Amino acid sequence: DEQLLEHTQKLNEAQQKVDQLVGAQKRLHGILGGQMQRKSAESIDPKQDSVGSRLGRAMAKIAELRELLGITTRRQNESFAETAALREQLRLERDQHSALRAVHTTQSAELETSRKSEAELSAQLAGLQTSSSERITKLEQEIADLHAAEKRRLELEAAFEAAAAAPPMPTPSIAVQKAPPPVQPSGFSAASGGFSL
Repeated sequence: DEQLLEHTQKLNEAQQKVDQLVGAQKRLHGILGGQMQRKSAESIDPKQDSVGSRLGRAMAKIAELRELLGITTRRQNESFAETAALREQLRLERDQHSALRAVHTTQSAELETSRKSEAELSAQLAGLQTSSSERITKLEQEIADLHAAEKRRLELEAAFEAAAAAPPMPTPSIAVQKAPPPVQPSGFSAASGGFSL
């Protein structure tokens, strides 16, 4: 952006110089035209005494005008050359300005594309982070479940081992009482094997 501003200022300065030179050339042409008209009018002055003196003054004025015209022509040629150089410089500055604008436009487009790619990558990264976080949480839960199952298994094994190592408990003795003999009917004798007569 700073380069573009600098080239724009140079273009404006070069254009102002060209305009100033063109204006100076126009003013110089106007001044020369007026001087030549005045010189011509003075060279044909009817009040002069003799033709010879008028002719001498006219020749001197013509020589002066030729010298002035030569100086003016040289200055004009120098002005034309300077104007042409400035115009060429202005053209080069404009071409460089256009090239910088094209580069700036290309860089802006590349920057916009880079920003879009960065936004897409950020979105993808956020999605991957979310998915990874969910998977990590799930794996941590599965690991916790496995640890809990292993802990229960170890507790059961310890309980079984403790039960196997303990001495057998004594069984309590139960006294069996015999039933009383049945009551014999009257006249029954066990010794005689039956009833007595």
